[in-house]
This record gives sequence, C-alpha cells and structure tokens, in this order.
Amino acid sequence: MTDALDIPKLACGEPGRQMFFQFVGQYFAATPRLTPLPLGTPCSICGSVAVQLWFTGSGEASCLAQLTITRKRAARASASQPVIPAANPSGATAMGDGNMIIAGPHRAMIITKLLPDRPAPSEVEIKFSEKGCIRAAKLDLLENPPRPPFVVIVCEKNARFRTRVTVDASQIAINGPSGQILNRPYLSRLIDMSRMVGAKELLELMDLRHRLAGGGNSNRRNGQHERDQAAFLDLRAAGLLTPAEFRSLPSLGSPEAVFLRQVLV
Repeated sequence: MTDALDIPKLACGEPGRQMFFQFVGQYFAATPRLTPLPLGTPCSICGSVAVQLWFTGSGEASCLAQLTITRKRAARASASQPVIPAANPSGATAMGDGNMIIAGPHRAMIITKLLPDRPAPSEVEIKFSEKGCIRAAKLDLLENPPRPPFVVIVCEKNARFRTRVTVDASQIAINGPSGQILNRPYLSRLIDMSRMVGAKELLELMDLRHRLAGGGNSNRRNGQHERDQAAFLDLRAAGLLTPAEFRSLPSLGSPEAVFLRQVLV
C-alpha cells in the first residue's frame, strides 16, 4: 500500500489544478518519494510560490496536483475490476494515458483505468476508460454541463499546460495540451444541424464552405470550384440548410471545427 497522505488544503497555486485535486485528484494522490524543495520555490508551470513542490526526475519543480497527473501507478484491466486501492500501487499507467476529468463542487467525474490510492466517496464518478468514452463525455458536457464553477481536463502525454476554470457554461474551457474554449450555444446549434443532415455530411459541408470561401488556390485550376458551386446549388435546392446556416458553419481549424471532428467522427 502507498503511504498515508496528509491531504493539503492547497495542492497547487493554479485554480484549475487545485479544483481538480480538491474534488477528484486527492483520491489518486500519494506522498511523493521525491526530494522536497524549499518553500517559496516557484512552480515550473504556473510560477506559484505558495505550495510545497518536489524535484522530479526530469528536473522540474512540481506540486502534488501535477505529480498526481504524471505519476505512474496500477490500473484496472477491465471495467469489471473493483474500483478499490491496489494492494501494490506500482504500475506503468499515468493520467496521460487517456483520462478526462470534470471537477467542481457540483460534479466530480474521472474517466480512467487508474486505481485510486484511497476510497473515493460515492459522489465521485469513476468511469473505466474505453474506446469512444471521452468523445461521448465531451458531447455530454456540451449538452449537459454541470453548474459552474468547474474545471475540465483531458490528459495526454504532455502534462505541461495551464488550466482555466469554467465560470459560465456558455464558454466551456477544455484544458490539456490541445486546450479549447468552446462557444456552447453555437456548438449546440451545429450539433442540431448534424442531426438534421448527418454527421459526416455536416463535416463535408464545412469543407465545402471553406473551399467556396477561397480556402484552396488550386480549386479553379482543377475544376473543383465549379463542382463546389454545383454542390452548393444542390444543397439550396434540397433545403437541408438555409444559406445563413451554411454561412454559419465554423472555419476549418477553429476550436468549434476541431471539436466537431472529435465528437462526430
């Protein structure tokens, strides 16, 4: 078993990571077996000097919240395995191996294969990480967000990122190395469009809008422009989307376009 952990009131000087730790992370935390740094040492990510930091093997000054994200430990092999602390907590899995967290006073949820270091209360949802589960969780977050404030983190191998707390559900921050700020009312309308015309079709219409707006210089030379114009006329004739709805489709590379490809593909 891991050493008993004296849960600190402040595990990170950054509000987002602190919220993660307070409502979810503390149940997956253990006393670091690293060299503690003198109080007042600045964090290598957020610069805070308000919390205890440890010197990591990669030469960084990390807080307990960050170490909870990066530490490798034991994990469940399947969803049928009980969500209880492991008899042997050592292992090769970290939160960067496909985890998503929603943490705040009104909802605490983690999608993970990791086993907790101490029993979590019933109000903390621990869901087994399976194919498509993060995609579904993002879509559910868009349609049924918890009452703010809350923090959303999608962990990947790169754990060096700043976090932002969502304080208004109309603008949801998804934190991670590929962070996004999502315009929820706009995205909800786009999701409704995808249900009307089809998910694949909506993504194709986004590409069509991009090309018609001049997003490809070779289009005129290879005849693509004429084909796109004909496709647009067919779209108007079919009445699936109004011209205004078509023009409202997001630009390729925008946070909304990236999100749609993540949840609709």
